[in-house]
Amino acid sequence: MADTYGSGSLRRLALALWAAVLPATELSAQSLRVQVLESGTGRPLAGALLSVLDAQDSTLVRGLTDELGRGVLELSPAARRVRADLLGYTTSSVVVDGAGAGGSTPLVLELPPAPLRIEGVVASAESRCAAGPTRDAHVADLWDEARKALEVARWAIAESRYSYEVEGYSRRYDRDGRTLQDVTRDDAGYFREPFSSRSPAELAAQGYLRVDGDWTTAIAPDAEVLLSEEFLDRHCFSLLDDGGSDFGLAFEPVARSETADIAGAILLDRRTAALRAVRFEYVGTLAEDRVPEARGEVAFERLPSGAWVVRDWWVRTPVVEIVRMGFGFESVDSREVVGFYEVGGAIRAVRDADGETVLARERGGIQGTASRSGSGAPVVGARVALRGTAWGTESDSTGHFALVDLPPGDYVLELFHGRLPGPVSQDVAVRAGESLQVGIEVPLAAAVSTSPRAGLMDRPASRGDDVPADTATEVVSIAGLEVEVERSPSLVTAGFYERRKGGQGQYLDRSDIDERNATLSDDLLEGIPGVRVVRVGHRRGLNLEGNRVTTFGRASGEVCSPSVWIDDVQVVMGGRDEVVELDVLIRPDLIEGIEVYTSSSRIPVRFNVNAMCGVIVVWTRGSG
Repeated sequence: MADTYGSGSLRRLALALWAAVLPATELSAQSLRVQVLESGTGRPLAGALLSVLDAQDSTLVRGLTDELGRGVLELSPAARRVRADLLGYTTSSVVVDGAGAGGSTPLVLELPPAPLRIEGVVASAESRCAAGPTRDAHVADLWDEARKALEVARWAIAESRYSYEVEGYSRRYDRDGRTLQDVTRDDAGYFREPFSSRSPAELAAQGYLRVDGDWTTAIAPDAEVLLSEEFLDRHCFSLLDDGGSDFGLAFEPVARSETADIAGAILLDRRTAALRAVRFEYVGTLAEDRVPEARGEVAFERLPSGAWVVRDWWVRTPVVEIVRMGFGFESVDSREVVGFYEVGGAIRAVRDADGETVLARERGGIQGTASRSGSGAPVVGARVALRGTAWGTESDSTGHFALVDLPPGDYVLELFHGRLPGPVSQDVAVRAGESLQVGIEVPLAAAVSTSPRAGLMDRPASRGDDVPADTATEVVSIAGLEVEVERSPSLVTAGFYERRKGGQGQYLDRSDIDERNATLSDDLLEGIPGVRVVRVGHRRGLNLEGNRVTTFGRASGEVCSPSVWIDDVQVVMGGRDEVVELDVLIRPDLIEGIEVYTSSSRIPVRFNVNAMCGVIVVWTRGSG
């Protein structure tokens, strides 16, 4: 059989294609032409990292082979050897002796296949921690494969071979990992690198955390850091194999740090040893004190050219609240982790130096219809959103809604309606290039009075029959007497009284508002615990004081705007460095009820969107 792998004709064909295809303008007397082939078959090897080395084995210049295994490198008088690295092959080098410089014949390197032998390798329980990844043969083999991918990733950044379209995000989770808030941004333009770390020398000297007052910055490692002598000298490595998806190299600091270091794993593909991700957590005295349970991950992907790039990354730090136990001189403050704050990003597209797109990520969408349970009638004007994210819309006159341009992932789809006590929710999975079809049945009931007070609610609601049945009174106990108190129908349907019964926030109904006799809406909240009326320049507004946590960096006295909702619509996105002027948003005579949540751990999920600095919920008269 002619021209099969293993025959000499394939090698001769590859060399012939070099002379035929390589543009003459790329060649010069200072150019070194190299071709990398598979040993024994002559098959061209794309994506091999070429390194020109001097007499001290220092790297002078680097390049990547194309689909024909070719590379053109600048030839320096100090050049002594050329080395080729490729995942799954033995690293090889050849002496530079004039071959490949000028003429039409390249310098050829042949790489023997070297499949990684994983079977029979057992992770050691050895407790001794010695620096570097080369003290154990199996660990050294795995590190060599990881090193090849990291070297290419570092080269691609250093040489600006690619530019990246980045989608960044910030998310908040509760203590159980449920998403409470998701803010995504598309950074305009293309960037030289997807994210930047700090120099290895700086991290070795100062650690992976930066503390400035209440603000703590956590730093993730990149390829430059992981390959550095500073990192390798300060960390020990061992084989990681849980029998499942986690396979690769575990690393930890050789010595405990008083600042902050990282421990974690370099995760590899079990079959090919291809680099998957670097997972890490922050360790050391400072980390345990400032950011307990903080961790992160940097994931990698191989492009068709063979280059490795960062695919996505995230760092998660805790939301810490100060909890005061006891009273007066006997009180003690303790720190409690109530959730997590995550900052990260993902690559939407990658372009090469010629401006050609070499990687593009597809998005997905959701199409659906909201209908009334039983009758199937369309539910009009319902708010439909993905829990904890900025993506939301309203159902139209046919009950139809659409969410487009969504990142792939698993979400909770929620429907809110002014005549529902809470959201209707269902789990959804968004897939790239697909539009998910969903149907939401909304349990809207007819308004039937169950009130023990005859005549108060014994007629149909004036706004139609799509009102949940509820009582119009509540019974409260005062000094042993049971007193029946009239309740606002609109606050009943909004779920106001149910939330007030739970006691997670501060609540004002219409009777409280009338008693305060305020002419400005801001004055209604004067004196409520955790709320202060502040002035910034000529502006007067509200600031909530219950969220001074390390993660968000709000020092005492600084302004952080709360989120504001009016009748189930978020009108102010929280977290900005400015006050909220409630007076500008609504007059006090139009308000039926107000809810205030100053603690991030107590905000109802329904309103916990962009709410890092608390929430103010306003219900207008007749809003139900």
